[in-house]
Amino acid sequence: MPLTTARFLKPNLPKRKRVPAQKRKLVAMPVIKNNSLALKFAKYWLPVIIYAILIFYISSIPGENIPLLFWGQDIAFHIIEYAFFALLINRALKEYYPRQSQVKRFLWVFAVAIIYALSDEFHQSFVPYRTASAFDIAIDGIGIFFAHIFYR
Repeated sequence: MPLTTARFLKPNLPKRKRVPAQKRKLVAMPVIKNNSLALKFAKYWLPVIIYAILIFYISSIPGENIPLLFWGQDIAFHIIEYAFFALLINRALKEYYPRQSQVKRFLWVFAVAIIYALSDEFHQSFVPYRTASAFDIAIDGIGIFFAHIFYR
């Protein structure tokens, strides 16, 4: 018998039968996948809703409690407030309707934001020392238009 090293020796062991792995039991649990609708809603529409609630809360502050920081702050705050609101709406619509034309998306953003501005001014008419103003709605529209310029 020739001499061989141990690495070339193969033991004669009986072959084992392959046993299939046990099937996992499916348990009913709510699972949020990366591409689920709930996650997509939370990422794009929830900020819009939270910001709308913030606008409503700020509009509920009585007029006598608003400090005067600088001249024309009302105009500046309306423009910034509704520009950011329009940016959030535009971002959500762009994700949900990616093939929608830019003009059509702008019209939807403008309509939704202006309707909210109208309801906000109506709400302000019931707050002490605050009034509803068509001028404020026009300023809100300017803010919405600025958002369209900066975010397409």
